[in-house]
Amino acid sequence: MTYVFVLALLFCQPSPGAIEAPAAPSPPEVQLQRYGEPFPPVDGAATVSVLSDGELLRAGWIAIAWLDVSVRRQECRADPCRDLAPDDATTVLRREAAAAGGANVTLFQDRILESRTILEPPSGPTCYAVGTWVMEKSRGTVWRFEPGLAPGRRLLWAAENGELATVERLLGEGVSPETVDPRLQVRPLHLAAQRAHAEVVRALLRHGAEVDAQDGSGRTPLAYAAFVEPATPARCRAADLLRRAGAREPAWPDHGNPIDFPAPSRCPVRAGR
Repeated sequence: MTYVFVLALLFCQPSPGAIEAPAAPSPPEVQLQRYGEPFPPVDGAATVSVLSDGELLRAGWIAIAWLDVSVRRQECRADPCRDLAPDDATTVLRREAAAAGGANVTLFQDRILESRTILEPPSGPTCYAVGTWVMEKSRGTVWRFEPGLAPGRRLLWAAENGELATVERLLGEGVSPETVDPRLQVRPLHLAAQRAHAEVVRALLRHGAEVDAQDGSGRTPLAYAAFVEPATPARCRAADLLRRAGAREPAWPDHGNPIDFPAPSRCPVRAGR
């Protein structure tokens, strides 16, 4: 029996309400890659060496999902342990990647084993350890060859990584500064503000980026820059650029998250504004 946890973020926690996944009749046609290995050609795609996500984006690939899969392989309450899942974590990862419409998965964690304590009862004020689960984990990014969408994704990547020349070139070629990453609903300005790339923030604003654009949780670029620890000088420079461009101060509490409380130590408004 296979229990699978699949998330779009890079964490996974056990849950008593696990979903039982049906076994696939045959492995899906999804290629597995490790960084440093070549990406095979797919429908005209160039073969590239997987050294960074930026290289994949330049070759026309786009990331469509992050997958984090945990499979209970064994239940150990007494010797010998009882085998549970017929499929390993990487096979399940391939199945989920195929269901998401991906063609390739870059693995950054492949079939890592870990143990978790079995507690009975699973919830309540008092519980007892009665054995262990042997868990197997695989994690990866799912990619699809979409050369028409790749320029916008390259802009997101370049803004996040502070590649000013690439940002300016893509904006000059007509790529929209309002490109949205479908995984987290963030825009280039969110990513540049979060990573404290002030000159990238300036370039995006100059090309018409919406200063108060909201991500999937309603947070603006200023919330990413000004009210998140640590309040470094570089991050505060980005926050100052956003405020000078007319950014509204985020309301408090920001979605109930106290980390966004605009304390004076977190990029305060400069005198004279």
